[in-house]
Amino acid sequence: MSFTENALYIMKKLYFRKDKAGNLVEKTPEELFARVADFVAEAETDPAKKKEFRKQIYHHMLDKKFMFSSPTLFNAGGDFPLASSCFVGKLEDDMSSIMKAATDTAITFKAGAGMGLNFGMLRPKGASVGQGGTSSGPVSFMHLFNEVGETVKSGGVRRAAFMAMMDINHPDVEAFITSKDFIAQIRGENPGADIPDHFVDLTMGEVSASLSTYLNNNDYVSNLTGNIRKTLFEPLSNMNISVAVSDRFMKCVADDTDFELDRHKDKGVTRTVVARELFHKIALSAWRTADPGVWFIDRANQYDTVPSFGRIDSTNPCGEQSLHHYTSCNLGSINLVPFMKDGSFDYDSYAETIAIATRALDNVIDMAAFPTEDFTRNTRMIRPIGLGYTGLGEVLFMLGIPYNSEEGCEFAANLARIMTQTSIRTSIELGHEKGSFEIYETNREALIKVAVSFFDDDDEKAEIEDLIRRNGIRNSNWTTLAPTGSISLILDSYTYSLEPQFALAYHKNLVDGGVLTYVDPAFEQALGQDKELIEKVAQNGGSCADVPGIPDKIKRVFTVAHDINYLDRIKMQSAIQRYVSNSISSTINLPTEVTVEEIEEIYRQAWEMNLKGITIYRDGCKSFQPMTTTKKKKEDAPKPDLVCRAPYKRPNLLKGEIVKTKTGSGTLYTSIGLDENFTPIEIFINISKHGSETSSFAEALGRVISIGLQNGVPSDRIADSIIGIVGDKPTWDNGKLIKSIPDAVGRVLRLYSEQAKSEAHGETTLFDKGATEAVSNEIDYKNPVEIPGATACPSCGEMALVRTEDCMSCLSCGYSKCG
Repeated sequence: MSFTENALYIMKKLYFRKDKAGNLVEKTPEELFARVADFVAEAETDPAKKKEFRKQIYHHMLDKKFMFSSPTLFNAGGDFPLASSCFVGKLEDDMSSIMKAATDTAITFKAGAGMGLNFGMLRPKGASVGQGGTSSGPVSFMHLFNEVGETVKSGGVRRAAFMAMMDINHPDVEAFITSKDFIAQIRGENPGADIPDHFVDLTMGEVSASLSTYLNNNDYVSNLTGNIRKTLFEPLSNMNISVAVSDRFMKCVADDTDFELDRHKDKGVTRTVVARELFHKIALSAWRTADPGVWFIDRANQYDTVPSFGRIDSTNPCGEQSLHHYTSCNLGSINLVPFMKDGSFDYDSYAETIAIATRALDNVIDMAAFPTEDFTRNTRMIRPIGLGYTGLGEVLFMLGIPYNSEEGCEFAANLARIMTQTSIRTSIELGHEKGSFEIYETNREALIKVAVSFFDDDDEKAEIEDLIRRNGIRNSNWTTLAPTGSISLILDSYTYSLEPQFALAYHKNLVDGGVLTYVDPAFEQALGQDKELIEKVAQNGGSCADVPGIPDKIKRVFTVAHDINYLDRIKMQSAIQRYVSNSISSTINLPTEVTVEEIEEIYRQAWEMNLKGITIYRDGCKSFQPMTTTKKKKEDAPKPDLVCRAPYKRPNLLKGEIVKTKTGSGTLYTSIGLDENFTPIEIFINISKHGSETSSFAEALGRVISIGLQNGVPSDRIADSIIGIVGDKPTWDNGKLIKSIPDAVGRVLRLYSEQAKSEAHGETTLFDKGATEAVSNEIDYKNPVEIPGATACPSCGEMALVRTEDCMSCLSCGYSKCG
């Protein structure tokens, strides 16, 4: 089975084993999959079964039918084979427990995994503590755990993921809701104060300008300014936060009644609020910052198969796993695309893969290492697994079924039904063969009640109950839909998990300077590979909805995330959740203009349609206005101007060159027009989609600079005046820190200013070196186009980082914060 260049790049970057010096030990997918298959099959005690199963799991990975989650691919066969992505720890209302949880969290981060904790366990601010003291409240302790995440990278490679949860009836819930929104906190503490939304940007602009007055080191000032901003104005930046919303609260919202914040009534602290006002605050904060998410805690506990372990009070960082204290879950995903054969879905082969994957994930529990003894003991005691699927959106395209249709929901639900039912049946067989999980007997009745709920027919329900009672069952949980960012790209599933396609076509910038147009394969086939129409779709942000010339029947099927109404997204998630034993990680992407009231309606619909959780992401909610500070330099001896001239009369034809620069806002193309002395005289700046704010800013900057150049302002003075301006998305380009679009343009101008000086002394020119591409003023080249809702990727710098599956993933390079 061949793998795409992108898949091979991701495997090389993330998963191929390296020695201590960083040299690749594995160089092919076959070597990677052989290592993982050896690790997983080792749990089989029978030699013949071990050999057979190793071959099965190896070929399922090689054939792109199934893939383990990233921790298993990273660590299988290593010195510390951590294989779980999902961990939930425990907090109790005393200092010893808090410090133990912080230590456990640090160890979990160091091992390469994320953590979830419910801070609602801690007494509210102002409650009595010790002898005459008062508590600082749970939000204050959240900052401690945030610093743990800041200090300890996950597996030594990336910032760790953390979920902070709080019950809706906690007296400090309002402070929790706005704990990641600095402006909302200031407004709350200073009622009536006129604090503008761009207050942080204005303040940081002044800070940066002041620092630049005293420090003559652009990079140092940029880094220091970024750290100040993050420390002071971006609280809890290493955390996701969610509110554990109860059915009682949602009923109070529906009835427009008061709601008592009585989580710590025994501590003498309780308050009564208007339910709808509190509900509005949740939606408002999510509108502003995308936090908090909403988790329906009663629904999660309704499907608890091991209630003897106590109440489930948190999820993992991405929300797909509702877990008991000190438990974890290893994950894996089935790629739906390979099961499409001759225009139909191969359900028999799909069921076979589910059975193999269930056994494989169960084996991982025996072979894996865990961060602490508590996690080792509890996880092996209840043996949960998390099997899911990916590529749903692409398979719907291949079948000609619209994502936002009843038929689409029915197909997706049927896949989930087969997956969970087959996994439960396989787990029963494993229970008979290898034994049930340790506390099965204590929780048998609760487990049977949950397990049979995923079967619709009364005869099937009775059959499953009988099979469990006679054979036991190996695992306490079976299915979930988790983030699949990196592994979906390896598998060529083209879409993530249950998510719709984000863009049907878009331009991807290559490291060699070229531009590749990515096209969804099913869409390309439907258009008959019509390059002109495909380019129009790419220029339309990846959607074909408003593109002339595309038949309506194609438009109806090939919808992308921003074409789909939020109610249709909720219907799809609800249809799937009906047959998924744990939860689903999914994000509803919303346009900038969505209202707070519409977000409230999303939460109501999610609760009424029996979702276990819901996360929204409004375009632009985490973006900031660019800072516009000018670097002030110490005055050196006066420098002679390179050229001072009368207003320049532009000829019809200019020599020119294009310089490509990677910026935090996307790839920048700076076209420099040169006069007869190779002096910059005109500049055109192209970036992003035509008509966007970024594009208009770049165009205006180019026009203003050109006016200056053509009226005698030396190019080196213009360069010095804009180099060092700091934006909100600095990035690296060929070893140099690019702070903003003006900073990038200033560097280009400085390059040509210095080159003109060299030319005046008879030195070699850029033309002679062939370093850039000469163009005339008549050239017409296409601009890279923004994908709606995309931001700059921290890995490759392209404007291709999208929020999907409750996780940030890059459509360009494959970077993912999750799996």
